[in-house]
Amino acid sequence: MHQEGSSQFTTFGAGTWDYLTYDYINTEKSIIVNSGGGDFMFIITQPNIGPGFSWMYKVYEDDGAVGDDTVGYYSLGNYSDPQAIIIDARPFVDGDNNKAEFYIEKTTVPTRSVLVEFYD
Repeated sequence: MHQEGSSQFTTFGAGTWDYLTYDYINTEKSIIVNSGGGDFMFIITQPNIGPGFSWMYKVYEDDGAVGDDTVGYYSLGNYSDPQAIIIDARPFVDGDNNKAEFYIEKTTVPTRSVLVEFYD
């Protein structure tokens, strides 16, 4: 698996990643998924569409009516193997629920869907 945004996998709690859910995205944004803090991971499986191409993603933290925060922009290689984007959720924990609410948007290749799995 290829990894973006971190030089190593970081675990917390029982020492493993907790699988939360998945979504398929194309031109729309993903579902919103809650994190209690620590590290949050998106595992993205996308098709290989030829040499010399990169897939672009934008991660947001949902703040409801207040507006959303941009967490970051990520470029993933053109591999058909799953790839990881890992972010530090701590700075984004807020609101009455004391959670960070993340979603991701694919900004390239509107003709292809990708699988996004969410881990906390």
